[in-house]
Amino acid sequence: MLLLVFTLVLGVAGFAGAANLFPTFADEHTVAMWLFDEGNYPHTTLTDASTNRCDLRLQDGGRLVEGRFGNALKVLNASEHAVSYAGKMGDVGGRQMREKDGIPSGLWGPALMPTKLLSVLSDSEWTCEFWLKLDAVPSSKIVVLDVGYAYDAGLTISCSAGARSFEITDAYGGFKAVCATNSRAMGNGKWHHIAFTRSASGSAVRHYVDGRKQGKVTLTAIKVRPVSEVGRDDSSGFSKEKSFDWRRRHRFNITAGHDRQGGNRISGMIDEIRLSDVVRYSKNFRIVGTHSRNYGAHAPKSAVANGPPLLFGKNASRGTVKLGARKHVFIDDAIIEKMENVRLVCNPPTNRQVLNFSPDDSDWRATVVDVDGKVYMYIPDGYGRGPGLTRLRISEDGINFIIPNLGVADFEGSTNNDYVFAGEPMYSTFFKDLNPNIAAEEKYKMTGWVGNRGIYLYMSPDGIHWRRNETCMLPLVSGGGAETYWDDQRGLYIDYIKRDASFKTEKYGGGGRRACIFETSEIHKTWPFKKLDKPYYEYWTVPAVTGEAPVVMGPNKNGQVYRTRAIKYPWADDTYVAFVWRYNKDHQRRKVDLGVSRNGRNWKFYADDTWYHTPVDSEEVLSLYGLIRRGDEIWQYFDYGGAHGGDKKRTYARLTQRLDGFVSVDADDKTGTVVTRPLVFEGKQLVLNVAAKGSVKVAVLDTAGKEIPGLGLGDCKAVKGDSIRKTVRFKDDALLKSVAGRAVRVKFELRDAKLYAFNFK
Repeated sequence: MLLLVFTLVLGVAGFAGAANLFPTFADEHTVAMWLFDEGNYPHTTLTDASTNRCDLRLQDGGRLVEGRFGNALKVLNASEHAVSYAGKMGDVGGRQMREKDGIPSGLWGPALMPTKLLSVLSDSEWTCEFWLKLDAVPSSKIVVLDVGYAYDAGLTISCSAGARSFEITDAYGGFKAVCATNSRAMGNGKWHHIAFTRSASGSAVRHYVDGRKQGKVTLTAIKVRPVSEVGRDDSSGFSKEKSFDWRRRHRFNITAGHDRQGGNRISGMIDEIRLSDVVRYSKNFRIVGTHSRNYGAHAPKSAVANGPPLLFGKNASRGTVKLGARKHVFIDDAIIEKMENVRLVCNPPTNRQVLNFSPDDSDWRATVVDVDGKVYMYIPDGYGRGPGLTRLRISEDGINFIIPNLGVADFEGSTNNDYVFAGEPMYSTFFKDLNPNIAAEEKYKMTGWVGNRGIYLYMSPDGIHWRRNETCMLPLVSGGGAETYWDDQRGLYIDYIKRDASFKTEKYGGGGRRACIFETSEIHKTWPFKKLDKPYYEYWTVPAVTGEAPVVMGPNKNGQVYRTRAIKYPWADDTYVAFVWRYNKDHQRRKVDLGVSRNGRNWKFYADDTWYHTPVDSEEVLSLYGLIRRGDEIWQYFDYGGAHGGDKKRTYARLTQRLDGFVSVDADDKTGTVVTRPLVFEGKQLVLNVAAKGSVKVAVLDTAGKEIPGLGLGDCKAVKGDSIRKTVRFKDDALLKSVAGRAVRVKFELRDAKLYAFNFK
């Protein structure tokens, strides 16, 4: 189906012009900033908190330890580098580089030059600053920062023996500066803030320690190395057959704590290196603290629950249910004490309507989000797609999608019409953050695996302009997308990540694709996980998920878990649903299995009785991530195509689900009954979500199971018809209020009816 050729002009500025949308992030003058606040795990990406993505990589010669603010880089006395430049983002397929230990890490593989950084060093005023803690006054020269192509001259900042001076060699700017330093302020085992500024004309370099201007600076002109000579992708000629040292000598690199050869190592720690394209200091200044959003004066606070306590959590007792005025959705038998001649039934969605466009062959991991009453569909690149594009389609009716005219600049400066990311997340999911305590610039969030980087969090105020978080979310390969939501009842952000079938996971519970769960109350910091002594590597730089988190969904007779599509249901408490891709490796086809939970950890599935959705004129069907509510309907989106992403044409369609209608208590022509556990309610009316061709009657019982006078089955007017909110009527409706606040049971008598939910009000 052809996509209608309409465009939506949104009238928004490009990324660079939208910096005010992110007031608590690094400002537009920050060219590179390494905070070193990730967790200490092998080959962790050390995130550049600016918008330029000049990331570093933790190497075996460095450790992340408690620092001046958050974590800091500790340089070890080792032969290995402490950090290296992380190289190209996105596609690394076919470019993996196996190291001396056999790990296919890509640590010394191809690299794209950080052209913005090199340009600033070449022809702009700039400021370079960092925190430094030396264990002792150095007895020989040490290097703090070294930037350049291969081992050619670039930018080097070093400290002399005895800490009597710092030396800056900037081959891109064509100068060398020797900056006299008060040696008594260095090497005393304390943190010191070091800053250097260079004027636009290059005529002046200033040096500051702890905000105080230092002594004489001697400037010398040196040969200029044009940026054009190194501003190229140096991937040509790289291969696994080349020696380790050859590869290291033929790439661009950035190191900290030693030079690019690994020598002149410091004995101590470095924290918060920031390079700017302005002169930030022209006289003595007061150090205001950290540049980090996470550790500054306005740091995001730990999340706290803003919903009621879970009624049916893993550790909840089987005693009286304090229901209050909560809606109870019958996704399972959690509230049921006894039932006769009824059964819990999975209800597939209906009213399939094909969308007005078809995805590309590899586009089958899309997300839908409600943004100001419109359906935003984000479509990331799939496997084998190098650019790392995420396209956006927008619809008002949920069927007809248009191409927006975004005009958003990507991180390399190119503008586009319809994609919100370029060269960044490869497999991702988007969600509207329902936590009311978040800042305005992060109303919408995305979590995704960035090729050769790990899993990252991105934030947006409008669903269009996105900013990467200042630290890596998880230093792991996801085996697919990272599926994330806010859990208001537990006060946690939840993320489900697929553990792939090919990984050597026998010691962690066996093979087969499974879903692991990660949880945090501090979404902006690196998420907690179990650190393994020997993490497992597949093809990528960072380890693959194996035993870093508990498994909450695993294979069953219906297939492995390929995606969870799990979400905290927004329209009823104590309700979690998942639309799991079940993968049967024997025939490669995937179908959608409904999973239900009361806490997001313990799941029940329904495919044994009824698949939630099966293929329609296709070999397989996949659920897209996200639910859209319109009135009393829920819109869900599905992808149809060839088995396991085969080359057959793919189709998107929207289906409709009844509000709270995923599962129901069903009775046929033979009368059935349901009796609840003891519960305490608030209110004076009982409301049902029900579809009754026959009838439903209700009685209120005491805890012993006897009808309360006036509230028995004989006192209830039969409920008939189809209604999302049908009020139950008794002969004397006022009697219901009289038993509110005390423990009672509710009995439902059904005939030829489906009961989805109930609540008191």
